[in-house]
Amino acid sequence: MNNIDILYKITNIKQLKSRIQHCYFEIRLLVLQLKSIEQTIKNFTDEYYKSIGTLKNNITPQSNYFRHNSEMQARLKQYNHILDNKLKSIYRKLVLVCHPDITKNKSKEIFLHVTKAYKNKDLNNLLHLENTLCNNDSSTNYISSLETFRRLQSEYNTISEYLAYLKQQKHLLLTSPAYLLRKKVYLAREEGVDLIEKIKDILKSAV
Repeated sequence: MNNIDILYKITNIKQLKSRIQHCYFEIRLLVLQLKSIEQTIKNFTDEYYKSIGTLKNNITPQSNYFRHNSEMQARLKQYNHILDNKLKSIYRKLVLVCHPDITKNKSKEIFLHVTKAYKNKDLNNLLHLENTLCNNDSSTNYISSLETFRRLQSEYNTISEYLAYLKQQKHLLLTSPAYLLRKKVYLAREEGVDLIEKIKDILKSAV
């Protein structure tokens, strides 16, 4: 295999690493957004059911405005597992190249920086440190580069699929009956209308 082929594969590896880093950043942001949206819905439904009191017994399961998404929670746990494994993998690699007891080529400050990023679960920072401190892509070992490319491609496919799933879940939450009702209630309040009281009146008339 000539140097041009090796260089092409190395370039693809660098591009994949960049895409993977961006995907992890998006996933981390989406996870935080999903938790925030779920908490927003929970706070609203707590307020809603507290306001209508015993009238909530007239609401059937089919008209329940908030339903816990067990599938999404399972996928979030799956992501946390993937994240933890990724963090450990990068951290172990960085320890080998910058731990003061192992190498004298790196300063103690760099290792402290690595440790801090690991404890804070700062994957983006760790990925950046990995690219900076563990950049062995200049190797002329084509087989090694090919194996690295395949491993990264598999990882990219997995997290891309998960990223698409999280985006779908965010859309479902933002278009859920509970979130849409909350939006209507707060818009009505801005106009001086208590929509929850109107709902209570409707429920009372149906009793």
